[in-house]
Amino acid sequence: MKVFFFGNGDFGINALEKVCNNKKISLVSVVTNPPKKAGRGLKNHNTPIHNYCIENNIKVILNDNLNDINFIQKLNDFNPDLFIVISYKIMPSNVFSLPKFGSINLHPSILPKYRGASPIQYAIFNDDKSTGVTIFKLSKGVDSGSILYQKNVDIPDNIIFTDLYTILSNIGAIAIDYTVNNFEQL
Repeated sequence: MKVFFFGNGDFGINALEKVCNNKKISLVSVVTNPPKKAGRGLKNHNTPIHNYCIENNIKVILNDNLNDINFIQKLNDFNPDLFIVISYKIMPSNVFSLPKFGSINLHPSILPKYRGASPIQYAIFNDDKSTGVTIFKLSKGVDSGSILYQKNVDIPDNIIFTDLYTILSNIGAIAIDYTVNNFEQL
């Protein structure tokens, strides 16, 4: 299966590692944002996904304009089977519909609860007793496509954001791997 991985944040690194090690996947490239100036001295900083790709010799396409005709044509020329999207940006339908099997996203909540940004923070703030991850097919609505797989997780008492973030990132990586391996049955 020819796959592109779209991601920026470190939440997707564990899943990218699973993708790279999955024998059913031929990773064509990772798509991430170009470096941005930040911090003291406004030095260029790569996304965490970009740094992971550099460290692991993974091909990267740097793009911050999903409507760029040349970028869309470049993706289409590879005749992709699937896009995996994690911690990226809202993708237009003319991009997420390019692959043969569409595009899937990992979201750190049990959808439809906590669609959009900050689902982990909301789960903690609202004192939820459980949360989880959802793998779904991208559609025009935000975090509203057909659900392919969900995994519930109990939230331990007094957990802090970074710990729950790490737990969900690890479970999300397993969920992506499971979804890809069982894609035809889901």
